[in-house]
Amino acid sequence: MSDAPLVEDEITTEAVTAAHQETYYTAEPEDTPIEEPLKSRWFKASPIWMLALVAVAAISTSGTVAPRVEIYTRTICRDFGLDVGYEQCRADPKVQASAAQLMAVVSALSGLLSTVSAAWWGSLSDCYGRMWVLSFNVGGLMLSDMSFLAVAHYWETLPGTYWWFALGPVIEGAVGGISVASIIMHAYISDCSDPTSRSRAFSQLMGLLFVGMSVGPLLSGYIMRVTKQLLPVFYATAAIDTTVTMAVWLVMPESLPRAEMRKHRTARDQRRAAMGTGLAGWLKRVGSTFDVVSPLSVLLPRKVERDGRKNSMDWNMPILGAAYGFGTFIQAAIYQQIQYASAFFEWTSDIVSYWLGAMHIAKAVYLTLLFPGVVRILVFVWARRRRSSEESQPLLSDEPETPHNRTSKVTPTSALDLWLARVAVLLDIFFYAMAFKTKSGALFAFYTSCIAFGTHFGPTVQSLALDLYTRSGETDTGRLLGALTVISAMSSHIIGPALFGLIYMKTVATVPGAFYLLQCAALFVSLVLLSFIQLRGEPKVDDDESPEAAASAES
Repeated sequence: MSDAPLVEDEITTEAVTAAHQETYYTAEPEDTPIEEPLKSRWFKASPIWMLALVAVAAISTSGTVAPRVEIYTRTICRDFGLDVGYEQCRADPKVQASAAQLMAVVSALSGLLSTVSAAWWGSLSDCYGRMWVLSFNVGGLMLSDMSFLAVAHYWETLPGTYWWFALGPVIEGAVGGISVASIIMHAYISDCSDPTSRSRAFSQLMGLLFVGMSVGPLLSGYIMRVTKQLLPVFYATAAIDTTVTMAVWLVMPESLPRAEMRKHRTARDQRRAAMGTGLAGWLKRVGSTFDVVSPLSVLLPRKVERDGRKNSMDWNMPILGAAYGFGTFIQAAIYQQIQYASAFFEWTSDIVSYWLGAMHIAKAVYLTLLFPGVVRILVFVWARRRRSSEESQPLLSDEPETPHNRTSKVTPTSALDLWLARVAVLLDIFFYAMAFKTKSGALFAFYTSCIAFGTHFGPTVQSLALDLYTRSGETDTGRLLGALTVISAMSSHIIGPALFGLIYMKTVATVPGAFYLLQCAALFVSLVLLSFIQLRGEPKVDDDESPEAAASAES
């Protein structure tokens, strides 16, 4: 269970991130002998372990979203002393505002703690093993389940009443939440798979994740329809989480070799020693451990030489980072969407669960079947047009080919990624606006399911960022992807939940769907920022591509 926004968008983008970050976890000198990973007595590390774990855990994570909102609403209604049915309770603007406030607070707390602690837990996984850190992560998840059930039963006898629901998300955030779980699952697969099969394993991870995210809401909707109660869903998901925890604690083997752990511990000790002793050294160590700002320095503008002009400022990376932040900001409104659908269309929690399941299925089908086919067609058309353009050029050109005009050509990858990102934002703006405008529940379900056509925004922006970054002469792609992950976490897990919750609280009595307008506004800003990305005239950073070298080549 989790009070963070749904995780499928985060994992979708982080799957791309992990594919390029695999050397961050496993790279070592070629002449260093590789020691076998830790093995249990019966099993050895394999991607299959993590793939199965993700599929099962996704069912639990996605299955509690809709009933959780109803339990919050019912609890607050009782705390207000309203002795009415749920239909009247969910229509009360004060109850809706208080529920939005509770969900905003718990989501922001969980997001903040997981964002701040993710780097620390990731470092510990290098030093002590993936399963050691994952044991804490799944243990926190199991404690969160128990905390939620205890508060749901005994909140009236506790000081602070329903605010104790925040305890579970705080526990999850303290052990890293979905951010650390994503880091560990990708690192585990990278540790125990060879480069030739790694990309296939990451694709299977995404596919199984979406399968679990689709099954979870459908299963919880069925349980609620059969039992006519909400808490059986949480007992079922708690049983699933307990099974996952026991598997991690007792069965799953470690993937990281002991030699790698010793090497990382030695490097960590050396870094700590370099920071000094005493209070100053301790403060430096704490600051470096929980620093989430310095990774963003990779997105700062830089001076480059472009089109023969020296000291030209390249603003592509900061602009793209800002566009990515505004684009991922909209993911934080999931609880407001559920509240809106329940109150405005009078949907029960089982119907909301079926609706969520349908949205996940649409995203899974689009990302795994439709989108790859569209990309292949576009790449084919682009390549064919480029060949036609080159054939139409005269054999003897007045302008000789130089290192300068070779580097200034726009590659199909970057241009296509930028075009696809803009299309994703436009589609999201259209369907979010239609969801706000419609008065029909069926059309609302249709429009929100069609938002799946914009889910390729994250992967394409990350691919574009990697292309721009590497073509500017940089090679440390892990730093760039880490910076984008920080932006996404701050936008969709910290700032987004707080702001969407505040907007819903203030407008639920007048314009309950106003948060959709905020989503459209954020997407519009993202679209405007993407329009400022310049792909022509690539920066020249190598010495042999200087104007003098180009002149020499021409002569």
